[in-house]
Amino acid sequence: MTFWSEAELKAMSVVEFETTDAKGKKVTFRTPPCAKVSCPDGTPLVWNTQQGLGLSGAVSRFGGIGLAKGSITLPMGTAAHRQLFDEGCRKYLAAPAQGQPAKILTVKHPRLARIGVTQIKLMGEPAGDWDEQKQIETVVYQWEAYRKPLPTLSSATTAGQTKDGPKAKNDVNAGYRAVIISGMETLNDDYFRLTGKRIFTQPPAVAEGSVRQ
Repeated sequence: MTFWSEAELKAMSVVEFETTDAKGKKVTFRTPPCAKVSCPDGTPLVWNTQQGLGLSGAVSRFGGIGLAKGSITLPMGTAAHRQLFDEGCRKYLAAPAQGQPAKILTVKHPRLARIGVTQIKLMGEPAGDWDEQKQIETVVYQWEAYRKPLPTLSSATTAGQTKDGPKAKNDVNAGYRAVIISGMETLNDDYFRLTGKRIFTQPPAVAEGSVRQ
């Protein structure tokens, strides 16, 4: 009996990705079966240090849950490795064209699943390193976990409240409700990463009359 299950051990050397191609079609691909996934620091907790009043010294304030980051290393030494790499990673993990946004990748790997990482963003496109003695080409991708940003109310929406009366006020209330719901969902996800349990299983609902300005 080992720490990892038999199914997890079989999947340990492969990272599965899901993204979209240039036409927006969903694409699933895998690394060659030689992947090594590293996340040495796990999911960090953000602490902000501030100077207290007078001579009270420094104080710490919890600033939320940070983003896990690490690397995916591919030491490739066979023609089969190169074929799989060219068909998947080289094609879909390349840097975006100038002026285009980078894509968020859905990722599956036992080590990442254990710390609650299901989506990542790449921090760059590696060039690779050739080992003449071992006849191995090594490519290392640096990644960071992705967490969607909370929605914000635009100044245009807020300004419209005095211009259009009740309708604009309803729009602002809807915006506040969206912010609250998104924040609750983020809290639920963060709690799951730390404990393996969720605070609630159904999408939260915020009634119209519950928002006060």
